[in-house]
Amino acid sequence: MLSLSYTSEAQTTILKVAGELDLFTVPEFKAFYEKHKPVNGPVVFDLAGLEFMDSTGVGSLLAIWKDLSQNQQPFSVCNLNEDVYEVLDVMGVPDFLGEEHFKRSPF
Repeated sequence: MLSLSYTSEAQTTILKVAGELDLFTVPEFKAFYEKHKPVNGPVVFDLAGLEFMDSTGVGSLLAIWKDLSQNQQPFSVCNLNEDVYEVLDVMGVPDFLGEEHFKRSPF
């Protein structure tokens, strides 16, 4: 199951992702992101409730983060639990995008 929500605070878009981001839920996540995609300003991905993510979930996040980087929109990922961070770390995502984007604590 996947739970998604967003808020906007001081021109920063906060996208909260909870549950499981995998092969079965990625289409819902992508549709949600496209619907609430910020035109400009920073984006924070709050993954506090994300319990599981497979390679499909990582790929969907990478595509979004790449798009934000190309549009020069700052982004960060916060509230990573150890399991989700380990998946990203094993795949080399923090090294590839820059460790400064990843915060294990609240933003």
